[in-house]
Amino acid sequence: MAHFEGHYKLKSSENFDDFLSTLGVNPLLRHIGIYTKPTLAISVTNGNHFKIKQSATAFKKYDLEFDIGKVFDNKTIDGRMVKSCVMLDDDRLIQTDLPVNTADEKICTFIREIDEDNNLVMTCKVNNVVSVRVYQRTI
Repeated sequence: MAHFEGHYKLKSSENFDDFLSTLGVNPLLRHIGIYTKPTLAISVTNGNHFKIKQSATAFKKYDLEFDIGKVFDNKTIDGRMVKSCVMLDDDRLIQTDLPVNTADEKICTFIREIDEDNNLVMTCKVNNVVSVRVYQRTI
């Protein structure tokens, strides 16, 4: 899984506003999410322990740390509490977020993979809404 390691910057984003809107993210956070170009730093240790550090602005940072196949508590970048699990499938990291609040039935899936150009492609899904974000490797 070392091929995920590196630094990335958002290159393109499709349908992200609809994705965030479907999640119920407030308009201000959606605006930040749509118009910023976040960077990612991914590190892997022991082959299955991942750290993903995302910096969207000087004020908005998000760290995700997990072991493949283990459920963990996760506070999403928009403040929702979820139970997350990341699985490995054909060199893709598939993250499933299950809501902790039973009133919120929105299950999110994030698929991260490295494409033929060495970009990190993240496909975000909630309900029937799909967004694709491409991050270009910088290091």
